Amino acid sequence: MFGGGDRVRGHAFLCMLAAHLVWYLRRDWAELTFQDQSPKPHLYPAAKAQRSTAASTKAARRRQPDGSEVRPFQALLDHLATLTRNTCQVPGTDLTIEKLSIPTPTQRRAFELLQIPIPLGFTLTRQVSA
Repeated sequence: MFGGGDRVRGHAFLCMLAAHLVWYLRRDWAELTFQDQSPKPHLYPAAKAQRSTAASTKAARRRQPDGSEVRPFQALLDHLATLTRNTCQVPGTDLTIEKLSIPTPTQRRAFELLQIPIPLGFTLTRQVSA
């Protein structure tokens, strides 16, 4: 099958890919989180990051200046996880009903910031090699 080195390299690749994805999500969702929306460039990359006054105010009030709610990054992910699609089957019949939850304004804005539509469902495909 696979050697131990392949699994380690695969694991390292997935960890780096996840870190890369989280970096972009934190940047794109800065408006919805406590993240600084306009971070100042560092003269020294190893220097400790300094939070701007605007970011500190946003975090303390848990609101944007326009009054919209902000959350910690993990709380935003948890909130996005409540956007669900359920398949309900009526007992004793073949009737199934697809029920989509209504996105909150925060959930809508998160997808707008990523410039992608809210997915109505997922299609899993399985490729079988010969």
